[in-house]
Amino acid sequence: MERAWKKAHIVNNRKLKTGLARIPSIMPKGEIQREELQLLDSPAGLLKRIPQSVSSSSQGTNSFSCSQRFFSPGYFLAPTALRKMAASTMIIQVLSVAFALLLSFHGVDGWSAAHATYYGGSDAQGTNNGACGYANVFSLGYGTMTTALSAPLFNGGKTCGACYQIQCSGDPACHSNVITVTATNLCPQGSYGGWCDSPKVHFDLSQPAFNQIANLVAGHVSLQYQKVNCARSGGIRFYVQGHTYFIQVLVYNVAGAGDVRAVSIKGSKTGWISMTNGWGQNWQTGTVLDGQALSFMVTTSDGRSVTSNNVAGSNWRYGQTFEGSQF
Repeated sequence: MERAWKKAHIVNNRKLKTGLARIPSIMPKGEIQREELQLLDSPAGLLKRIPQSVSSSSQGTNSFSCSQRFFSPGYFLAPTALRKMAASTMIIQVLSVAFALLLSFHGVDGWSAAHATYYGGSDAQGTNNGACGYANVFSLGYGTMTTALSAPLFNGGKTCGACYQIQCSGDPACHSNVITVTATNLCPQGSYGGWCDSPKVHFDLSQPAFNQIANLVAGHVSLQYQKVNCARSGGIRFYVQGHTYFIQVLVYNVAGAGDVRAVSIKGSKTGWISMTNGWGQNWQTGTVLDGQALSFMVTTSDGRSVTSNNVAGSNWRYGQTFEGSQF
C-alpha cells in the first residue's frame, strides 16, 4: 500500500495553522472517492474539502484521472512543491489585505490626509501678525513658506513653530513638489466655507507655498502631510517685552521639533522660574528681574530641552532680542 501525504493550510481564529492529513492512495478497480481542496475566494481564505471521483489507471500505478473542473481556478491537488507554492500565495494574500487595512488608518511613513487652501497674497504679506505672536514672519526668518492651521492641529497655539512636510494628492491641479512649511497662524472657525472648522485637519497655506504644490486656480486641494524636524539658522531667539512687573518673551527660530511646550527663566539672583504660556509662543512671568542677567531653558514637544545661560546681560532692556543656544 502506498500513502500520499497532503498538507492543508487552515484558517482558524484568523491565524494560519498547518495540519497534516494522511490519505490512503489505494487504487482498486473502479472509482474511489478522494478529497480535493477548494480555496474559497474570500477575505478569510478558508479551505473547504470537496469530494472528487478518481479512477485508477490501467497500469495499476499511482496515477489517476479526474474531471476537468479539478484543474479549474480555485481547485488544486498537486505535488508537494505546488502545494507549498499555493500555501505561500495564500499567506501573502492575507498579509497584503492586513497591510492595506493598516495603511488606510495610519498612512505611509507617518503621512496623513488633510486639505489645503491659501491666503496672504502673492507676496505673503497677509500672513504677518498671526495667532502665534510672530508679528513679522519675514524679519523672524520664516519667510513665505508658512501655514495657518485648523484648530485640531493648532492645539491652542502649542503647535506654533512646528514644521510640516506636505504634498498635494489626488487632484489634477497637483504638482509633484514636496515642501516644508512652518506653522505661524490659526485658521479660524468659519473660514473658507468651513474647511477650517473642527474636527477637520486643514492647512491654510501662504499663497507662495500653495503655488509650489498646486495650481492656484484650484483654490482647494487634498494633500498628505507629516510633522518633521525644523532646520534653523543660528540660535533660538528671545524677544523680551513688558515692564518691571510683567515680562513677556517671544520664543522663535527653534530648530528640531520647533514647537515649544515649556520655558523657564532664571535671573542671576534667582533660581529657575517656570513661565506661563500667554498666547502663541509668548511666555510670561510676573517676577521682577530688572538688572539681572537672564538665562532661558526651552523644552519642545519631543521632550528635549536646551539651556541658554546668561543670554542677556544685566543691562538688558525691554524691546531687545537675544540669541541663545540651539537644538
